[in-house]
Amino acid sequence: MALFVAFILKRFNYFKGNNTELLIELPPYRLPSAKSCMEQYESKKTFAYVKKATTIILGIFINYLVFFNISQIKEMLKILT
Repeated sequence: MALFVAFILKRFNYFKGNNTELLIELPPYRLPSAKSCMEQYESKKTFAYVKKATTIILGIFINYLVFFNISQIKEMLKILT
């Protein structure tokens, strides 16, 4: 398919003429070290663990506060009546 399109586009004058090459300067490729790969992996896993633990601990704490305050409110109502 690509060769067919190239053949058709070759016939138009718009694509003929001065052909300038694309010049892009790229830095040399450096192979990542095992240490940097492990640091990135460990930081992602640590953040995921802290996020999950915080959610669970906060949920338990809020439930505890709600149930503790409900029992105190019931005791206050008993005293008042």
